[in-house]
Amino acid sequence: MLGKILRGVAVLLVLGSGPSFAASLPTTLDNVVILARDSLRLGFDSKLASGQVVVNNTGGVLTVRPRAGALQDTEIIADIVAVQATANQKPELFDIFTNSFLNGANAIIDDVVVSPPGGWLPLFPFPSAPVVTPGTDSCPSQTGRTGNCTVRRRNGPVTLPPGDYGKIKLSGYAVLYLEGGAYNIESLSCGAFSHVLVNGTTTLNVQGNVSFAPFSTFEPADVSFNPRCVVLNVAGNRVLSVFATISASINAPDATVNLAIQTVYTGNLVGKKVRVGAEATLQAADPLLSPCPES
Repeated sequence: MLGKILRGVAVLLVLGSGPSFAASLPTTLDNVVILARDSLRLGFDSKLASGQVVVNNTGGVLTVRPRAGALQDTEIIADIVAVQATANQKPELFDIFTNSFLNGANAIIDDVVVSPPGGWLPLFPFPSAPVVTPGTDSCPSQTGRTGNCTVRRRNGPVTLPPGDYGKIKLSGYAVLYLEGGAYNIESLSCGAFSHVLVNGTTTLNVQGNVSFAPFSTFEPADVSFNPRCVVLNVAGNRVLSVFATISASINAPDATVNLAIQTVYTGNLVGKKVRVGAEATLQAADPLLSPCPES
């Protein structure tokens, strides 16, 4: 009889329409930390602290690098799951749902569930990229073309009301507060040690690309504020984060999203291809946090 083998490697062949043990596929995106369309890589020593990671399309590949970890009650879901390991550097994972499982050097895994004929994917309707129209609203630190905002440390913190702007660029150590509401901008670039702090329910729509330099942050100003209430919609083809801390929902369905080395990400992220770098951490938003207030 096939059953669960804790801290070992078990393959549970499901012949019906769904899994038959305690773990189950997510039915909502509430705790899906990453929903990738085509591929997802969990980097060396990265950690899935809570929730699920999903590669949505049939034929999609989820790669797990050595020493990556997924804590108890987390789930990895993809058509093809390839776990890379060496004799001394084994990933430690919890539940895996897949149609094709490649386990190098016998990584430490709680359960593997192999899908029935036809599989489960796609698990969710995949969103479309937003249509964003930037504007020329006046920015408190406006420089260059009308509507562009360059926020510098020497100018002190800048508070930006909702509106339609051009490029927003933070130099090193700069601080930008978003009041809350709807913003339409051309691009967002955050320099090293800069901070974008959100004061209320916010939707930030970006026509182009987004980047977060080392030690920058993008998160609610109040730590008790639900990061799901901060939505970053990206119509461009690239989102890059290095050594950054991000707490927000990110919708970038046409983008390659790179959460590079030591990025700490909390929320729900959608991307075409997602790369999670070495020592990065992923976690779902705390379900006990309050609902989003009206902006």
